[in-house]
Amino acid sequence: MIRPLFRVLLVDDEPHARQELRRLLSDFSDRLEVVGEVSTIASARSAIADLEPDLMLLDITLPDGNGVQWLSTLDTAPHVVFVTAHQSYVFRALELNALDYLLKPVTSARLATTIGRMLPALDATARLRGETVAEPAMTAGAHVESGESVSLRPLSLHDRIFLSDGDAGWFVTLGEMRLLEVQGESTRVHFGRGSAVSPRSLRLVEARLPTPAFLRANRTQIVGVHWIREVRSWFAGRLLLRLEGGHEVVVSRRQSRAIAEQLRF
Repeated sequence: MIRPLFRVLLVDDEPHARQELRRLLSDFSDRLEVVGEVSTIASARSAIADLEPDLMLLDITLPDGNGVQWLSTLDTAPHVVFVTAHQSYVFRALELNALDYLLKPVTSARLATTIGRMLPALDATARLRGETVAEPAMTAGAHVESGESVSLRPLSLHDRIFLSDGDAGWFVTLGEMRLLEVQGESTRVHFGRGSAVSPRSLRLVEARLPTPAFLRANRTQIVGVHWIREVRSWFAGRLLLRLEGGHEVVVSRRQSRAIAEQLRF
């Protein structure tokens, strides 16, 4: 089986820093390819949408904002390694599930350690989306500079969204999501490591979810089909779904027939 070639986006406002990262990454050209480099948060937004990188090497202090704060506002993001001269954001970066936090100047040995840590995560994402070979989105050395914002495109199971709960935050792959529930005007998402909140309503979240991987069970709940472990008849023509992790969801009568038909072998 051919191992995937992962796309890398460099986000740093210092040209020499980007050049040095590109040089260091060339030692890992069998697994990683730099498909773009940008110098601002605005251009990084556009690059994520256009290039769909698997990995982003992100500086923190950028001309138009703070990289850590910007990352926490994204609905979806690639895997991230922070590369910065500032140590003060390390704990906040780890809360955002960054794969690593590199201090400048980056050495080849330290980068090799980081790549060894992050390749399993990248490989797991590739397996989730069924890839064996990832085609580069652009030729190496391409530059993207644009202020266009990322549109709310439909998501796939390998996409990652940012969720928070109090001061903690996580990037969660859609395939990890078991149950989504209305929580006021927001949506609580239950996943393998616990639960957290999306600020968007369940209706807006549902519009972006891939079908048939997710099913609307009733007015307030959506279930991930992959996590259904048992389907039972319930009262008044409804169904009871038991999910891995212990959740039980009662399906409305309106939805029960459609769900039974979809889950039938």
